[in-house]
Amino acid sequence: ADYRASAEYRKGAPSTRANKDRYLAMIEDRWGPFDYRTLTQDKAQTFRDEFFDTPGKADNLMMTLSALMGWAVRRGRTPANPCVGIGRLSDGEHKPWPQDVMDRALD
Repeated sequence: ADYRASAEYRKGAPSTRANKDRYLAMIEDRWGPFDYRTLTQDKAQTFRDEFFDTPGKADNLMMTLSALMGWAVRRGRTPANPCVGIGRLSDGEHKPWPQDVMDRALD
């Protein structure tokens, strides 16, 4: 609730906030109200890994959790963000253009 009331959260566009809300709800469903200091990197990574079959969702979940934890660090509620260093699962949804296509587009 405090994060949702913060400037960091409120400055986002309505669509950004709606997206974050979707992932904040997943975090709340998992842990409910929790002490930020109890979240370890292992717990965060295990949560991400549960969404291995949907890598985009896993990455968005971790970005939201990391934003929440970064906010908590800046307010002195926890000493560190355990999401730092947890890698992405997705490679992105678009492949780079082959060189011949890139050359034609640049011409």
